[in-house]
Amino acid sequence: MIKKAVKTGRKLFLPFSLSFSRQRREKARRATAVLLCTLLILSLSSCWSRRELNTLAIVLGTGLDVGDQPDTLKLTAQVVKASAIGSGSTAKAGGAGEKAYVNISYTDKSVLSVLRGITHMQSRRPYFSHNEVFIFSSDLAKRDMAEGLDAFARDYESRLHADLLISKGKASDILQGEAALEKIPARQIGDMMENKTIRNLRIIGDMMEDQEINSETAVVTLRDFSIATLSGSKAPVAPMIEVYESGGEKHIKLEDTAVFKGGKMIGELDKSQTRGLLWVTNQAKSGVKTLDTRWGQVVLEIFDSNSKLSP
Repeated sequence: MIKKAVKTGRKLFLPFSLSFSRQRREKARRATAVLLCTLLILSLSSCWSRRELNTLAIVLGTGLDVGDQPDTLKLTAQVVKASAIGSGSTAKAGGAGEKAYVNISYTDKSVLSVLRGITHMQSRRPYFSHNEVFIFSSDLAKRDMAEGLDAFARDYESRLHADLLISKGKASDILQGEAALEKIPARQIGDMMENKTIRNLRIIGDMMEDQEINSETAVVTLRDFSIATLSGSKAPVAPMIEVYESGGEKHIKLEDTAVFKGGKMIGELDKSQTRGLLWVTNQAKSGVKTLDTRWGQVVLEIFDSNSKLSP
């Protein structure tokens, strides 16, 4: 009788225990699903740091000059005017001859204080994520470029692949030059460095940049210059740009190369010397050379060039 009672108790308890364990597993699954959904919802909060376009001053070009006061520098930011670069009737309504940009300048003792100071005179904060060129004046480059380089290299908005140039005069004057094919001078300078029109041509099966087409211009980015500055064996170089007058208008052109040592500009290379530098460093791929011979002038076109440096 006792054995029969035990067997009967087991038969009654077993279905109850199985049902109870299923309920616990089901509750655990539901709790896990709720926890995962909560974690996913927290990771999808993407608007916590939004910045509206109507609160930003989008900068395409930046110039740095020596300030009028001792131990100061002047920053000029070329900001896009969205209303003047539109298409159709909206652009025409802006008025004939209206520039598609505005240059904002401010002077202070450091780059960061200048950027903060601009907000005192403008309704929008400068936004550097679309900046294409950094232009340092030769006067500032001969003193020290560490302040400007360090500030923009560390800033999370700045792009390290933006082009770096040295102006033969004031950097602010470069940003005021007439842009013949572009509405914004900074965009024209960036295209001059990249030369997008020529890059679309296939020469010897390769896509070539401006420096590879003529081998007379060194193309240097903020990243390249910073790495070369920190190097103990490599002298940094940067292309130079200047303003020239033609037909009563001021235009800009690339001319020569600046050479640095210890963070300061110590000299210049002309076009011929720049070509030699690019050949030695294996950056020259094409170009044209005119030679005077006893039979007359001979024009040689270089299709390809390779060099190997053995220290």
